[in-house]
Amino acid sequence: MEDVLPPTAKVGIEAAGSLTAFPLNGYSRSEDCEAVRRAGFNLHLVKPLKPGEISRVLSEHTSRKSVQSESQ
Repeated sequence: MEDVLPPTAKVGIEAAGSLTAFPLNGYSRSEDCEAVRRAGFNLHLVKPLKPGEISRVLSEHTSRKSVQSESQ
């Protein structure tokens, strides 16, 4: 899992408020999910995914960001 996290720090995910980013991997322990959040990802998806799961997640995050920007 550690090999996934350092690139996010280099890219500056935490500072990129308009960027939605999430890893998709096979790590599902609670400490893995927490490490992903600390690294600045919006959420953590674990394989295998149900059909349509990535589309649903992107749609939800796009809707939330749209509502947040309208309220500001």
